Amino acid sequence: MLCERRGFPQRLQHINSVRKSPVGAQIKLVIELLYKTRQAFTAEQINETTYVDIHGNKAVFDSLRNNPKVNYDGDVSLTSPSMI
Repeated sequence: MLCERRGFPQRLQHINSVRKSPVGAQIKLVIELLYKTRQAFTAEQINETTYVDIHGNKAVFDSLRNNPKVNYDGDVSLTSPSMI
C-alpha cells in the first residue's frame, strides 16, 4: 500500500503534464495509441490510456475529428483509417 502512495504523486504529475501539453502533443499521443493497437477506442478509453481528455478539450476533439489519420464515427469511437 505504501508503494502505491509513493507512485500516486508521480502519476498525478504525469496526468497534469499531458493535460497541459500543447494540443498537437496530445493528438500525437492519441494517434500513436490508435496505430500501435489497431483498435477502436471510446473517448473514455483514450482518457484512461493516454490521459488525453477528449471531451474536456474542444480543440483536441475538433482536431482529431477533422484529422485524416483518424476515423471519427459520429459517436465517440476513434479508429485509424487503415483498420476500416
